[in-house]
Amino acid sequence: MQHFQGTSKFGTEAKEILALIEAHAGSRTEELVSSLHELEDDDARAEDRLTAKQRLKNFLYYVGGQAGNLGTSLLQKYLELRLGLGGGS
Repeated sequence: MQHFQGTSKFGTEAKEILALIEAHAGSRTEELVSSLHELEDDDARAEDRLTAKQRLKNFLYYVGGQAGNLGTSLLQKYLELRLGLGGGS
């Protein structure tokens, strides 16, 4: 779904999360893609980025549980690093 505006600027990890969203999010696709954009936007409010990170992290836990570990732990680590939080939640 490269038709979502701005996804061409995503890095490798964000594109991997986008692919998981497209494959597994169903009716939540739009919400989660929006969250991914928010997380990637360094100018977004910190509170909004934290909320977006939590939505995406919950989604990755869900996907990891449903489809086995699809590298979701590495993508979860990426979410933490995007916010400068290191390895904590």
